Amino acid sequence: MTEDRVKEILRGPLYKEHELNHDELRNFLFLSKHYPLDLYCNECNKMSIFQCEFRNDEIWKMIKEEYFILQYKCSRNCLTKLTYYFKVIEEPLTDGPYILIKSGQYPSLADLENHNINKYSKILKDDLAIFKKGIGLNSHGIGAGAFIYLRIIFEHLIFATANENKIEFSPGTKIKDMIDKLKDFLPKFMYENKFIYSLLSSGLHDINEEYCINNFNLLKEVILLILDQKLKLIEEKQRENNLNKELNKISSDLKNKS
Repeated sequence: MTEDRVKEILRGPLYKEHELNHDELRNFLFLSKHYPLDLYCNECNKMSIFQCEFRNDEIWKMIKEEYFILQYKCSRNCLTKLTYYFKVIEEPLTDGPYILIKSGQYPSLADLENHNINKYSKILKDDLAIFKKGIGLNSHGIGAGAFIYLRIIFEHLIFATANENKIEFSPGTKIKDMIDKLKDFLPKFMYENKFIYSLLSSGLHDINEEYCINNFNLLKEVILLILDQKLKLIEEKQRENNLNKELNKISSDLKNKS
């Protein structure tokens, strides 16, 4: 059991089953206690450190229970708490196995992630709500539905780029061909990894819930990186336009004086 594995379980969707032996379950609780979470606090309106609240001597009691709760408190001077609810199923043997399931969470995973994507509202516009719906569906273990929303975001970024640059495509043009033609206008990561669209589509064509759930967070981070690069392109373009205006103004003033 590693810190990354703990965070994967805590930040993963509800109802996903994690098979752990006795030592792994004990280590999950131990690491939960000793590795704080770096998350956004909705009360403080900023990133904060959340520390798990339980005593080390309570670990053995929690392992024996069918249900247990992990509660994290914001380290800032506020009353915000993040609560995870877990269920352990199957009779524990000496070496396990245990099936650990996150059965609830408050605030929800979607609530915690919303602040991360609000900054992309100028790019996503109406698609901001779609992105949030995808995150919400994934948090409830609805993988294929969440994937559909990620694919919509990916498609719409391409269509918007085409419209911005007045580039038209004939009906039926494949996404990878659109990306090739829009290469000079798209974020670098997007055109260098155009197979991303195939990854977003494969889970839907096969209706493979497990594939979608297991890969949602990775592909969500891919979309966020693309959006970050898109924001940077917009900011650089705006800076370029502002500098051009200033340069043209200076040039015009000099001509008027001469």
